[in-house]
Amino acid sequence: MTNPTPGQTVSGTITVAANATDNVAVSSVQFLLDGQPLGNPVTAAPYAASLNTTTSTNGAHTLSAKATDPSGNVGSAAGIAVTVQNPTPPMTCFVLQTSVTARGTGTVQTGAFSTVISGEVLLAFVSMDGPGGAAGQSATVSGAGLTWRLVGRANSRSGDAEIWTATASTVLHNVTARSAPAKGGYAQDLTVVAFEGATGTGAVSTGGAASGAPTLTVTTTAATSLVLAVGHDWDKAVARTLPTGFAMLDQCVDTAHGDTSWSEYTNQATGPAGTPVKIGATAPTSDQWNMAAVELLNSGS
Repeated sequence: MTNPTPGQTVSGTITVAANATDNVAVSSVQFLLDGQPLGNPVTAAPYAASLNTTTSTNGAHTLSAKATDPSGNVGSAAGIAVTVQNPTPPMTCFVLQTSVTARGTGTVQTGAFSTVISGEVLLAFVSMDGPGGAAGQSATVSGAGLTWRLVGRANSRSGDAEIWTATASTVLHNVTARSAPAKGGYAQDLTVVAFEGATGTGAVSTGGAASGAPTLTVTTTAATSLVLAVGHDWDKAVARTLPTGFAMLDQCVDTAHGDTSWSEYTNQATGPAGTPVKIGATAPTSDQWNMAAVELLNSGS
């Protein structure tokens, strides 16, 4: 089972999804609500069904699925417990549905990834080496059949850190994304994430410095947002030390090229609109850096 997540509170109409594989083929996937069939069997990937939770009682329920192959063999997914609460409770729930990272020299491409529901917001974090000096490097993100938009670019110091975004109006299945550098031959790190429960991006902050702790401040434009950032250290391959309240999304300490790429995020939603959120690292403090940070807006569900 890939959606919803165990222990999640659900309301209204939700998407129930699962992954299924077989050494020959998967004939169908039947979703189950409290052990009873939920809709008709799904005969092709992506395997998903809609559940109108208003037809169920408020309280605890169990979702599961069983897959059948052409020989009639059946495999069952472990059940996940959810809580139905209607009408929709006032809450914010960001769900990170996918996260893929690619590293390499020149243009890099992620492995195949999928989303779970329509409307997921994707963010691409690019951290890239480049020639010395300001504005010497930049990137272009594409792929997954989406229209990507540059959110923020930080290249006032050597190297580059960028954030791009796209919204998937339909469910994506086994797609890839890529990042192409303006100046080839340099190492880069590309991380792509997809969020359920988001409506797009809000405030953006970019910057860089010759030294000091890499830090940016994002002042939120809405309540209960997330703040995410990507950074690049052109000088050394040294791991970042994050302040309390932040989680590492990805980090590449590249000793072969002598630089560091990382991305991070607030590990809980922010406060009301107008909240200043300081994001970055407390160490090292002696290297030049570029950083870009963005507010991810919640959908209120």
